[in-house]
Amino acid sequence: VFCGKSLRDSNSAWTIKCLQSPEFLPYESIIYLQHNNTNNFLEICTDRHNLSPVSKHTEVSCGSNNNYSDYTWILDRSKPESKDEFLKTQDIILLRNKYPDYLTNKQKEEILGCKDIMFTVGEDEYQEVYAHSKDNIDEYDEWCIELIE
Repeated sequence: VFCGKSLRDSNSAWTIKCLQSPEFLPYESIIYLQHNNTNNFLEICTDRHNLSPVSKHTEVSCGSNNNYSDYTWILDRSKPESKDEFLKTQDIILLRNKYPDYLTNKQKEEILGCKDIMFTVGEDEYQEVYAHSKDNIDEYDEWCIELIE
């Protein structure tokens, strides 16, 4: 998964899917992120233990499988002191994934992150997106929401 070149890039648009609340999206909701151009879901590659190409963190990708087990993300506030109950446009959020690590038989939590780490495919350059331990959260793990109807 990569970041688009601009906020308005059509390849950067994702739809938030939530089974709990179709109208308002409360924080701590379990959500799915569906890529608008491909209809694939953002997944964390937990079963294959793949590493991202440059940073060597846990790989994330667009999956077309309808098994949602690796596709769930938890919507978190980036600032815990915030009292807002529901997601609104321009909110800065964290996206957390919680899954069983089959190698250690323990529950694992990772945060979706992105730094200025670039990689090249053919002649195109992309910014890497990955998941990493929730122990090292910084500003590169924050995502700005733009709600579009």
